Amino acid sequence: MRLYLAANAEAVARITRARDRKEEELSGLERQVAVTERKRTMEKKVGDTLLSRQEEERQRLADIEREKKRKEKELKSLRAKIARMESVVSRSSGR
Repeated sequence: MRLYLAANAEAVARITRARDRKEEELSGLERQVAVTERKRTMEKKVGDTLLSRQEEERQRLADIEREKKRKEKELKSLRAKIARMESVVSRSSGR
């Protein structure tokens, strides 16, 4: 009977140690998952920030391009005006 109880006690102790070891492994895995989730969240946030900056830069470049075209049009208009004035001056000084 004592032998039977000792064997059962040993079996219970072995099962308890195995359960404790499994719980530690599970806890470690849960910590790894939590770290991975935090890392993924951080990477997503960084990615979103980069996309936002990229869109802002795209918009800024589009604004610069529009301003450039407006200035080119203005310059063309001024050159045409100067050419007309020079034409008037050369006609009036040629008389």
